[in-house]
Amino acid sequence: MRITGLIIAAMVAMLGLMAKAAPPTASVPLSVYGRLPSVQNLALSPSGKLMMAQVSDNGASILQICDAETLETVRKIALPSSKLRRLQWADDTHILLTYSVAQSVNGLSDPKREWYLASKFDLETGKVRYLLANNRDGLNSLAA
Repeated sequence: MRITGLIIAAMVAMLGLMAKAAPPTASVPLSVYGRLPSVQNLALSPSGKLMMAQVSDNGASILQICDAETLETVRKIALPSSKLRRLQWADDTHILLTYSVAQSVNGLSDPKREWYLASKFDLETGKVRYLLANNRDGLNSLAA
């Protein structure tokens, strides 16, 4: 009985010490926990010399390419407002972007569907080429 009392007393004393030793918690605004990430889709180029990331800047989405060693920005590209699904390196000078849009097909009474589209960005020229564009009798999309 006496040992049980000593154990309980020791536990109460430990809890008291822990309560005194605990630092006061600073109040963190709730918005911090609900904020979307500002950097997404980080990827290293095949050679490891460059890296790219999708960066959110005041609601706009930007693709930022940096030197992997110095972290200096090599190029910034404004991304389309459609939903970006995938970014990937094709090689050290070309980036493939896959994105989706929700729309119905012109001339059909179908409901809106999500269509996947792709484009290629050339780092050397700064030009974007839409893949599967202007195909005769085609929907110009990867999937629906």
